Amino acid sequence: MTCISYEKSVGFFCLSCRLPYLCTPMCAIPNILVDLSSWQQQEETFHFCLDDAWFATLDNTAVDGGHVDVEALLRRVGAHWLLSMNVTGRVTLLCDRCLQPLTLSVESDNTMDVRLADAGEEDDHLLLVDARQPVIDLSWLAYEQVVLSLPLRRVHEEGQCTGEAAARWQQINDEEDTPTDPRWDKLKTIES
Repeated sequence: MTCISYEKSVGFFCLSCRLPYLCTPMCAIPNILVDLSSWQQQEETFHFCLDDAWFATLDNTAVDGGHVDVEALLRRVGAHWLLSMNVTGRVTLLCDRCLQPLTLSVESDNTMDVRLADAGEEDDHLLLVDARQPVIDLSWLAYEQVVLSLPLRRVHEEGQCTGEAAARWQQINDEEDTPTDPRWDKLKTIES
């Protein structure tokens, strides 16, 4: 069950069923959407978590599961918004070395400038939202922040890998350590 709590219920609705969230999700795919066209507050804080059930709804992702607590502060600044997002928790994914489940801690803070724009406009430093459909998905932005906070090489601690791939890796390393025939050692000194 994905936990969702927030101070006010204005502007939230589910991506799948389009019903407003009140306390618990109305369907199996709980996304936290904020409709900027009906935004009246100066600022609001959103608390929610991405859990195993939420990660299971995604196809072909780097993360298989986990529990990530998200705190997002959306603040109106003139004609645009500032979105500050803090994610902390743990995620489960596959080890790059042994392909067995690996649990990593994640912690990240990020602030984004959110502006309404015409379709097709792009800016690398801003989060541009289509003015015709001014809705942002906080859960997807939190997921992207989690993925960006993961290390490039995702492996168990040395010696912690298990499974068939780890056994084969160890076998290859052992073969490299075996001494060679001394008659061939002189060929190693020849430079091409």
